Amino acid sequence: MPVNGKETGKQVFEIHYPGGATLTGAVLDVLKASADALVCPVDPGLSLAGGLAAIVAQAAGRAFSEDAASLAAKIGHLEPTVALPISAGALPFKGAILACGPLKRDVKTVPKLEKTILNCLSLADRKGWRSVAFPHIGPGIFTLDHEMSAHAFKRALPEFWDATDVTVVTSVVLCLTLDAYPVYGKILSPGGNL
Repeated sequence: MPVNGKETGKQVFEIHYPGGATLTGAVLDVLKASADALVCPVDPGLSLAGGLAAIVAQAAGRAFSEDAASLAAKIGHLEPTVALPISAGALPFKGAILACGPLKRDVKTVPKLEKTILNCLSLADRKGWRSVAFPHIGPGIFTLDHEMSAHAFKRALPEFWDATDVTVVTSVVLCLTLDAYPVYGKILSPGGNL
């Protein structure tokens, strides 16, 4: 099934929001998503040494890693929920977003993750990026389960599109693993049906 013009051959769900915005959830490698921007989860030190950040850095090339190192030298430690723009390097995106989500579980974890998602979308809007590819943020460096992450997306997306009168961001592609897909589909799909 095609996702933003690219064939995935995998499971896909689509949710439409008022105003024409769309969330597409698919079993898809985030590096292969068709979107203007890619979200790359990072730790507070902007390290690209592990998990998805390392995979993105390797695929994006040296310029991406050097830009991230330059940001780290300038900014230092990031607080959770911060989203920063960066070049996409050799990747086929207009840009990338480094996102620092919550690193521990507590009563504020899901709200912090929601804020991280909202900050990524607001940044994309300011940069003029119409579509954003998100990995399923949480299970890697943030050690969150799929349910927590799916609930954060469920609350953040309508909040962004409802609160933003005029936005260029009209499409979110949520790139999921095979094990995450049914969890996100059940929580995000209207009525919990895939």
